Amino acid sequence: IHSGWRSLFAVFRVAAAHKKADIAGIAFEITERLMTQQFELLPHSLISLSALSHISQCADHLAQGSVTAALDNQHSSSDAMGISWEKSTIMDADQIGEDAAVFRLWWPLLLGLSTRVADSRLVIRARAVETLHKVLSKYGHMFSIWEVIFKGVLFPIMDSAKTDNTLQPQSLWPMHDPVQPKDSGSWIATSATTVLDVCLQLFDQHYEAGLTSPFVADLISMLQGCIGQDIESLARMGLSSLRTLITGLRHEKSDEKDDEESVLPSPLADLICERLCDVTLSNLCMDFGGNTLVKLDEDTDPAVLELFHKWKMSPLGSVTRKNNRNMEIEESDFDVKSVAVDTPYGVGKVVNSMGKDSNAKHTIILAWGATLYSYEQFPTAEVEEAERSMLTPQLNDEQRWLSLSTEAMEVEEAERSMLTPQLNDEQRWLSLSTEAMTSMVLSLDIIDVIGDMLSAHYSSLRVDHFRQVLGVLQGSYDHARCFNADDELRALLRARNFMRFGDNSARLPHLLEQETKAASQLLTFSLRLYQEETDVKADGKAKSALAEPIIKRISLKIMRRYLLIDTLSLTSTDFFIDEQLAIYAPPVMLALDGIASFSAEQFARNIPWILPLLSDISICNNREVRQCVKQVYENQVNTILIK
Repeated sequence: IHSGWRSLFAVFRVAAAHKKADIAGIAFEITERLMTQQFELLPHSLISLSALSHISQCADHLAQGSVTAALDNQHSSSDAMGISWEKSTIMDADQIGEDAAVFRLWWPLLLGLSTRVADSRLVIRARAVETLHKVLSKYGHMFSIWEVIFKGVLFPIMDSAKTDNTLQPQSLWPMHDPVQPKDSGSWIATSATTVLDVCLQLFDQHYEAGLTSPFVADLISMLQGCIGQDIESLARMGLSSLRTLITGLRHEKSDEKDDEESVLPSPLADLICERLCDVTLSNLCMDFGGNTLVKLDEDTDPAVLELFHKWKMSPLGSVTRKNNRNMEIEESDFDVKSVAVDTPYGVGKVVNSMGKDSNAKHTIILAWGATLYSYEQFPTAEVEEAERSMLTPQLNDEQRWLSLSTEAMEVEEAERSMLTPQLNDEQRWLSLSTEAMTSMVLSLDIIDVIGDMLSAHYSSLRVDHFRQVLGVLQGSYDHARCFNADDELRALLRARNFMRFGDNSARLPHLLEQETKAASQLLTFSLRLYQEETDVKADGKAKSALAEPIIKRISLKIMRRYLLIDTLSLTSTDFFIDEQLAIYAPPVMLALDGIASFSAEQFARNIPWILPLLSDISICNNREVRQCVKQVYENQVNTILIK
């Protein structure tokens, strides 16, 4: 009824001015239903774009107070969110928040824009996210409950990525980096990065205007939800956003420091180190199915073995590895607890919980209509039974379906297993190989993210932080080193067409870039810590004690591996030998440059392992490496000989 809508909207406009709230409310409900449920029925994109422009104008009117009078008259069941104002009055102003009343008008507008970001038409979802960003940026100063906006409006937008069934690019080897196709029908390809950028920009803009440090954990959890997906493009977008978030966190003046240096608040430093370790370990694929396991050898540092053991992975191939992908949502983790809880934004009802213990993600419908997504464990609300019934919100269609669908998931475990499709071997391998390759691609990127974090917040980190982060870097290094040393495992994977290289399909799968990247980061920051040995203020002795064994271990491992390949290059005709030498050379030279910068006392302590190594590597075929050896002799050895 294309032409008929103009007449209908004219009627609704007249009804909106009617003195009886019930009549105005009915007109609004019809208009709202068209916006939230049948928006795609509007026949032309131009009409949809025009509607979004009018919504932007509605935001201007709300901000200017043009419709404030409506708040005083709205006491009936025509409440826009489906719950009456009377049902919210059992909460005082402190429980609701000073601007909750204003939100009774803002919330439908923000939520409507949020749902339009999932529109099937690219031009519409692009305009919707642009309008939403504009409204929140321009009028965000009016709100104090920003956590509710993020958890109820912005975070749920990313759920559209889970319904994107378009073909996404998948790397064939860790350094492949395939081109992202420009598919207008793909939500991930066209909208995911924009939505994540909007979240980060709004967080940065309003961090001090309602968002608190603990909220950073929720924001990182949302990004981890993206990183934990098997869709490589989405996982890498999530990791890129995590890098931007972590490196951009602001420093503050510290009471613990005498100087004027700004540092990252201690709780935030704890959080980002913990979460980066979480992401790193959850992407080290140890099990390729069919008893094909990455086995950590006897040369693995005991601290690394202990780290893997704590994560219930399989360092020695004796136990099944932890299913470390899709960490946020597991099939058997649905647990519905329909209880009233006391949140900072008022009392609400938990209608859905996914996950276990501290990792559980709760869906809470607040008494004033907002839907809150949170990982926090809120206390049970102390309300009487009569009040509890009043707290039960009148759900809209989407919320009602969420509650019903969750209840439907409460089936016995035996029934659930019967409902799970039985995959054949080939299907299982396809799923596992995709998961493994995504993990390997992410592992490379994660090493860079850790390096960026350490550079950005070096002065804010304690020795325990460095021990934690360097520990997982060693785990990543040993994982790749042991994979590269296991020719039998690599041959089995090649036989299954895993990791096929474009220039040579006969080459065995390898993780050389992961091994050398991790080694380079370990050496870079261990050498930096080692240089602070005499700095009493910076806890130099403890830093030196942490760094020295890491420098020794990584230097010996990487140089011995380099020398072995260099020797093979004299007789081998495999062109891949030269590529390996080129990959291993940078960390070798980094280690030699670090040794050349040792203090006289540090060099003297490490002479027993350095001198034999210098003797061996001085005859390698790479002139640049030999030049680094020469520098060590000039800076360190010659001085000792002359004395």
